[in-house]
Formats: sequence, C-alpha cells, structure tokens
Amino acid sequence: MSGRFPSQMLGQTPVGEALNGMPILVIHGLYDSVLPVEQGRAARRYLEALPVELTYCEYPMAHEVSAESLRDVAAWLSKALDAKCGSSGE
Repeated sequence: MSGRFPSQMLGQTPVGEALNGMPILVIHGLYDSVLPVEQGRAARRYLEALPVELTYCEYPMAHEVSAESLRDVAAWLSKALDAKCGSSGE
C-alpha cells in the first residue's frame, strides 16, 4: 500500500520458482506526494516479470488509505486466504 522497492532491489533477479503463484497486491495513490505513483508502477513492472499472481490498483488518493482501497484490500485478502485454506484441504 503506497510503498516502493529500493532501487538496488529493482536491479536484482529474484529466484522465480520460489515465488511461483504467490499472490501479491500493490496499491498506490495517484496523488501521493510522499511516494509518487511512479514508484508503485516501477514495483508493478518488476513484479510483472515474475511468476506471481499480481494485482495492481491505483486510486484517486494521496498517501493515505481510502475507504475504496481498504475495501479492495479486504476483498483481496479474503480471496487469498480462502484460496490458501482451500488448497491445504482444511
């Protein structure tokens, strides 16, 4: 949520197989003046090259948590947890 990857990390190639299918959510505010949206977009570009299940969303907000983004995070987390519990046979 409105984060960034350190520039040194963006230049590294992670072990892709260990990340295979990992659900990842990246959310960023379009008007974020603390961590500009381009940092979220850079994270998206980096993650798109990996075998992860990436969900990327931008919202018309600053460096904050809006009701809309929080609702979407809760829905994404619920879906990810349901998938995890369902795949383990519990």
